[in-house]
Amino acid sequence: MRHEERGRARVGHDGPVTPPPPRAHTGQSSCTQHPGQMLDVYCRNCEEVVCRDCILFGKHSSHPYDKLEVAADDHRDMVRQKLNALLKKHPLVQKCAADAKMTRCNAEESCEVVCDKIAESYDRVLSMVEQKKKRNIQQFRDAANAKVMELDENEASLTAISSEMSAVKSMVERGLQNLGVRRVHR
Repeated sequence: MRHEERGRARVGHDGPVTPPPPRAHTGQSSCTQHPGQMLDVYCRNCEEVVCRDCILFGKHSSHPYDKLEVAADDHRDMVRQKLNALLKKHPLVQKCAADAKMTRCNAEESCEVVCDKIAESYDRVLSMVEQKKKRNIQQFRDAANAKVMELDENEASLTAISSEMSAVKSMVERGLQNLGVRRVHR
């Protein structure tokens, strides 16, 4: 991709693929192959910073390239877009975790209400069915407890996902702050 073709994305098996980030160079500001030439071009094929002579005459001469600032801006924009997409999903995950907690609480309350009603109904029954009453209540409690445990696991999973998303958000924000490309003095 020469500079005029910069807007096109590479296509993989699952559709468009965003370009990889420009590799940070080692702090050197001049080319080892062409002494005196500043490293100010990004070779998209090799994903590395090179000088203009490398693009014109060196091993990168047939490779797509861009100015270093443009490649860095493209990558910064892509990272910001992905961060914004994550940030849009974060409240939804938090809401799901809160909903799971509320559902668990409601299930516990409902379990106790239903158990009390079952107990009252069976207390009115003749003493011959006393054993059946105990057995049915225990089965219901076991099933309700299993459901409450399942809801607890769902709540824990959603809380963990929310925490991981918060951590990823922080890492991406730090990465964006650290992504500034050093400007090479001419």
